[in-house]
Amino acid sequence: MDVKNLSGAVGESLPLRTKEKLAFCSGDIFCGGNQALISVSYMVFLTEVIGIDPAIAGAIIMISKLWDAITDPLVGIISDNTRSRFGRRRPFIFLAGLLIIPAMLLMWYPVALPSMTSKAIYVALSYVLYYSISTLVTVPYASMSAEITTDVNVRSKVNLTRLLFSLTSTAICTLVPSYLINMVVKTHTMSPLTFSLIIALGFGALFTIPVLLSAIFSNERAPYSKEKAVFSFRNLFKPFKIKAFRKLLALYLAQSVTLDIVSAVVVYYALCVKTDMSSTIFLAAFLGVQIIAFPLVNYIVTKIPKPRIYGFLLPICLLGAAGIGFYPAAWPTWGLYIVAGITAIGFCWGPDHALDYFPGRRRYRGFGLKGTKCRIFLERDDFD
Repeated sequence: MDVKNLSGAVGESLPLRTKEKLAFCSGDIFCGGNQALISVSYMVFLTEVIGIDPAIAGAIIMISKLWDAITDPLVGIISDNTRSRFGRRRPFIFLAGLLIIPAMLLMWYPVALPSMTSKAIYVALSYVLYYSISTLVTVPYASMSAEITTDVNVRSKVNLTRLLFSLTSTAICTLVPSYLINMVVKTHTMSPLTFSLIIALGFGALFTIPVLLSAIFSNERAPYSKEKAVFSFRNLFKPFKIKAFRKLLALYLAQSVTLDIVSAVVVYYALCVKTDMSSTIFLAAFLGVQIIAFPLVNYIVTKIPKPRIYGFLLPICLLGAAGIGFYPAAWPTWGLYIVAGITAIGFCWGPDHALDYFPGRRRYRGFGLKGTKCRIFLERDDFD
């Protein structure tokens, strides 16, 4: 990129202090917890509380994913082209952050409509609305992670701190909602309306406050091109010409889809198959092993080639998943929790580590987590 065409960012000359770093990194409470909350509880909420047919509920969720795939690059281009005294990313993060709680109230409201069609339309519209607001937060936020500092070492520390916030939020937004949804659909000790208000207002506040803090107290420091980007499908599909990128994308999709399926199915499994099992304990065993093993795995990846680690852990994951699927209903429940922990070991190595092998990785605009999914944002001329 021609240096003459670079423009200075709003906070380019400001030092990155600890308070600003923590404020920015806290935004990953939303990015990590948001998807975990939906993966664990929303499908069960739709089928068991609102009464939507499972096939229709699955179709609505799939449609929202497709909509997300369209809006992500559009929001990326729009934020790239934004020029304001507050920067390019922060206005979107702030304004969308104000809409999180209202959108969650609509999305989690236990609506009682007369027909399946009216229910499906309401759920589809509220879910797409929420996903659109989520995109307005996560895409600029993930892009800003590469722009909050130009120092590579400082950026690495920032991303590690973000990951800690994300993991903590993921754990909370997995375990607490799974416990609450069981109170609604299994033990019937909580009303659907109470559950919905706790989710929308309680978790909405948990998401909104750090998002607003990250927008208010963070600064963009990386210089950017004076020339505005032009969206085109040709540029959008350029990365797919690179074999390494296609492999990396396949890793992300496989891991994220698997985790989404596991998170949703576990609650149904405890509800309909092994009724003496607690989905909360199951998920706690799964997450606990990953959190405990995280420092060890990050140390190992600096000592052992990553393909070898992946080749070792993947069979463990597959064997563990088979063990869960074929675990006899008459066997003790604690054995199932142990199998869940073993399976989690296979998930400790994620596609994040594969970025070291991706050619041109320094040309990433930013790199961020959305729940368990990783988003990659590329300069539009990276592959010219």
